[in-house]
Amino acid sequence: MDLMAPMNGSRPSCGTLASSIADVWEAEKPALMPLPTMFDGFVEERKRVSPTCLITFDRNRYSVPASFANRPVSLSVL
Repeated sequence: MDLMAPMNGSRPSCGTLASSIADVWEAEKPALMPLPTMFDGFVEERKRVSPTCLITFDRNRYSVPASFANRPVSLSVL
């Protein structure tokens, strides 16, 4: 028993499309949904690193590499 028998000959094979890809794209465009807006998944805050290499955020202190001491940094919080 051939389970694919009802489909034989009804499915287009590679290279049998009547129009070009560009024509199909133009015909399909109106049916497509618009892209959603970009999701900003984090909050960015500017902080200054203390001379002891610490950043204070949300009442907690976090250590950073010594090369960032006394410099402004950007903190990305998820």
